[in-house]
Amino acid sequence: MKKTLGIAIVLAALAAPEAARATHHAVFISRIIKLSSTACAVELEISSNNQDCFKTGDEIQLDGVELVPFSSSFVSSINAASGQNDDGDKILASSPDFDSTAGITGDLSFANGNCSSFDSNAVIAFFIDSPPTGCTPGDGTADDEVDTVTTSSVTGWTGSDNEAIRSINNGANTFVDLDCSDVSVTNNSGTAVFVGTNACGNTLCDCGETSSSCPADCPSGTTGGTTGGTTGGTTTGGTGGGGEFCGNGFCGSGETETSCPADCGSCGDGICGGSETAASCPGDCTGSGGTVCGNGTCETGEDAETCSADCGSCGDGICGGTETTASCPDDCGTGGTTTGGTTGGTSSGGCSLLR
Repeated sequence: MKKTLGIAIVLAALAAPEAARATHHAVFISRIIKLSSTACAVELEISSNNQDCFKTGDEIQLDGVELVPFSSSFVSSINAASGQNDDGDKILASSPDFDSTAGITGDLSFANGNCSSFDSNAVIAFFIDSPPTGCTPGDGTADDEVDTVTTSSVTGWTGSDNEAIRSINNGANTFVDLDCSDVSVTNNSGTAVFVGTNACGNTLCDCGETSSSCPADCPSGTTGGTTGGTTGGTTTGGTGGGGEFCGNGFCGSGETETSCPADCGSCGDGICGGSETAASCPGDCTGSGGTVCGNGTCETGEDAETCSADCGSCGDGICGGTETTASCPDDCGTGGTTTGGTTGGTSSGGCSLLR
C-alpha cells in the first residue's frame, strides 16, 4: 500500500507543472487575415475554460521574430475574475489600418508595415512564457510554442490582398478568398465584424448567402456561389424562379455578352441592355429605348442566341421571356442557376469589404 501511495504522489508531482501550465496554453490561431499591405490581423481562440494565467512574456511571432507582445494592461484584463478567458473567447492582434477598415479595435496592436510580411511563406506562431509552476511569473521569455501556422502549407493562400486563413475548433487551416466570401473576426470584449465581399444588400447572391439569410440578393430558393467577371459566377438554383434568367440583372453562370447582352452587355454592342438608357448610351438606346433584351418581346435584331430571355423556348434550359415554373417547369423549376458577376453591365469588383 505504501509503495502504491508513493508512486501516486510522485506521478502527481510530475503532472502538476503541466496542469498548472494549462491555465494559459489552451489557445490556437483561429484567423490570419490580410486585407492589404498595411491592414492585417491574427485572431487567437481559447479552447478551454479558466485560461487566466496569461503573462507579459507571451507573444505572437512572425517569421521567428516578435510581432506583438501581450501588454500588461491586456494581461490584467483577461486574467481578471471577469476576464474573457473561457472556451470560445478570442484575442485579436491587429494593425491600425485593419481596425479602421474593419471597424473593430484589436486587443493587441502592431505596426501596419508588418502586414507586407504576411506573404506566401509566412510563419505565424503563438508563444507563451512558461514558468516552472502555476501562475508564478516566468523569466519574461516566450519560450514555449503553443501553435504555429505556416502559410505555404495552406492551399490557396498567396499573400495577396483580401485573403484569410481560418481554423474552426482547432481543426484544419483552410483558405478563404475574401473577394468571394467573408469571415468573422472577434476581439476579447466580444465585438465581432465580418470582413470580405459577402455583403447582404450588394445585389449579388454571394458565397454563403441564401434566399433566407439575404432575400434582397438571392431570389427564392437560391444559394450563393462565387462571384465572377463578365460571364458571372456560380449559384445553386432552387424551387420557384431559381432557373437562369437572362434579363434578371445578373450576368449568371453560362451567360456571356453574346448570349445575354441584357445582363452582360456593354454600350456600343447595338442592344439596349442592362442599365443602359437613351441618355447613357444613345448608340444602343435610340428614341424610346431601342431593342431591349429582357422586355419579354422578341424584337428585330434579337434571336434565341442573342436574347434567349425574349426569344427562347421552353426546354432550352433557360428560364426566359414569359416562362414561369408553371408554364415551363423544365426551365424554371428546380436545379437552375442564378447569380452574377455583373449587374447591368457593371463589374462586381468594387464591392465593399465589410458586411
